[in-house]
Amino acid sequence: MNFDERAKEIEAYFEREKQAELSRLEQEHKKNMETMQAENEAVDKSYAKHGNNLAVQYERNRRNFNEQAQSRGLNTGTASQAALAQNSVYLRDFGVLSGKRAAAREQGRKGLLDLKSDYDLKAAESAAGSDRRKQEVLFKEREKEMQRQLSQAQTLAKFGDFSIYAQLYGKEQADKMEAVWKAQNPDLAYKIGKISESEYQRLTGRLPGESSRRSGGGTRRVSSKKKKSTDKSEGHFYGNESVIVNKSPNKKNYLIYSKF
Repeated sequence: MNFDERAKEIEAYFEREKQAELSRLEQEHKKNMETMQAENEAVDKSYAKHGNNLAVQYERNRRNFNEQAQSRGLNTGTASQAALAQNSVYLRDFGVLSGKRAAAREQGRKGLLDLKSDYDLKAAESAAGSDRRKQEVLFKEREKEMQRQLSQAQTLAKFGDFSIYAQLYGKEQADKMEAVWKAQNPDLAYKIGKISESEYQRLTGRLPGESSRRSGGGTRRVSSKKKKSTDKSEGHFYGNESVIVNKSPNKKNYLIYSKF
């Protein structure tokens, strides 16, 4: 599995994790909202009931007073003042109740808004946390992939293949690295077709196939052809490359190193 495939799997995993957590938060929020709405409705109904009871009580008191006033023969003025007083008390109590009901409704509305804000915050934090963990995992995977590519690039570069270095650092940098490698490994570079015969000669100072060894302070080409020479007084001499063997019948055999 290459890096792109692994990255897609990682992204898919964290996306599923994020959506699952968001779904859980959404269900929790929905339940909390339903609970608070039910509580608000119950409070509102309770205040409505108190208001109805207050109106019923006022009407009952008004009728009772009128009946008592008639039975006692109170004049119209006195009855009217008493009725006005009762009405004032009712309006006062009803106003207080209405104020409490309005405050309760506002508190309920604020509670719903707070729940929504809390849900939005949790959802945002959850999504951000999931994305952060995903990026951390992807970063580690990229590091592992980079190390793997570098190791592969180093291995291939030993044999003159700088294609992965080109992918990592660009063709210009890879070409510079390859030029250094050719100078350090001309025989292999020529063998695999990385340099021409003329480039090989320029880098090594010799043609391909020629060997060299040091003599004194410099390097001298040595031919692989046999050298033959004779000396009648000393016997026959023959040699291969730089070694001459003395086969004189009058002397012991020994090796003579050429001074050419």
